[in-house]
Amino acid sequence: MDKKVICKYNNTDYTAEKVLQTVASDNNHYFASSTNNIVDAFDNIIGQTTTYSPAAKNLVITDNIGSAFTSESDTDKDRKITLTLDKTTGEWQEVGKFEIQIDKNSTTGWHNTNDNFSYSYTDNISSKEINKTCTKNPVVYWVQPEYGYTIEYYYSRRK
Repeated sequence: MDKKVICKYNNTDYTAEKVLQTVASDNNHYFASSTNNIVDAFDNIIGQTTTYSPAAKNLVITDNIGSAFTSESDTDKDRKITLTLDKTTGEWQEVGKFEIQIDKNSTTGWHNTNDNFSYSYTDNISSKEINKTCTKNPVVYWVQPEYGYTIEYYYSRRK
């Protein structure tokens, strides 16, 4: 005895197979299967849908260097470092790195290493340009050096 599952789709009775055929984007995306070939059907689906697609393209990161810092990577002295990546893979990728140096005459206290940073990229699915700014800045505590000199004051009384 052959059993069929009946489904309602758009207020019409259909077999499960007919529903799947109807909702598939085309005939190449519907696969009939039985208990004998279900594994082959899934392998076929996986083979046709597993393609590399980057999460994002044209990534640009702009780091604004904190006011108490400098970097040799800031070649045009605009206090910005720009890093780029053509496309992301979904895996960890190093976009770039740079060093910053604190001005040794900075006052004792907390100093932002960044003055915010921003990033932009093209979303691979929607093709929209995404722009974000991060305002949470890492900080370092700096103790201003003390110089070993003595300041002497003299007073001369003139008559």
